[in-house]
Amino acid sequence: MNTHTHILSIPDELLINVLAFLGASSYSELLKAKTICKTFNQLSQDDYIYERASLQDIDVVPWQKNNEQSIFLKRCTNSHNSEALYRHVVVEYFSGRDYEIGLEYLEKAKKLGHVGALYVFGIISLFGNSELKKNGVEILNHDMLKGRLWKCRGELIEIINKLWTNIPPNMKNVVVCCSIHNDNQKNWKSTWPVNDCDDYVECEACKCDRELDYLMPCIDIRR
Repeated sequence: MNTHTHILSIPDELLINVLAFLGASSYSELLKAKTICKTFNQLSQDDYIYERASLQDIDVVPWQKNNEQSIFLKRCTNSHNSEALYRHVVVEYFSGRDYEIGLEYLEKAKKLGHVGALYVFGIISLFGNSELKKNGVEILNHDMLKGRLWKCRGELIEIINKLWTNIPPNMKNVVVCCSIHNDNQKNWKSTWPVNDCDDYVECEACKCDRELDYLMPCIDIRR
């Protein structure tokens, strides 16, 4: 019995799960699997695989619109891959391509539980009216982001550094979240950005001020 006959004896659902596991590990591993046989190539088109695929080896902004990576990224987005949606958030919103579309993708990624999307939503909210700002403070102090702000900030900066940025006008205004504590009490102003637990800042609004102080210079906004 040849290899292809063995594969045909396995239920499609199980094979799709195997391909999804490979795709979640690496884009290149999924490509290799597709070349094994016709069955793998056909089953690899299932949305479930693209929804869970890793984008680690995929450029944030593919330079060619219709190359393999660009097509793969688009398919992942259409299959509600949370990382693909998150990337579109940052590209559309922070490059000024389409702020509304960026917010649309943001809502989708946030609903799928993408932590980076929640972080970005919190940051953007700080530049809104008093109600949105209050919401932004609550988001950036959410349990999902506890101890992970530094990671979300780093990932956002990494993508932004690959873009020609065109920041929305409302983000160019100075935002102060905490007016209770003065600069002398905000010790992080003379330190490197934190890269581990961030619980030493007790005031929730001050924690947001810290995020802005670390993040804004990276996207050419001065506070």
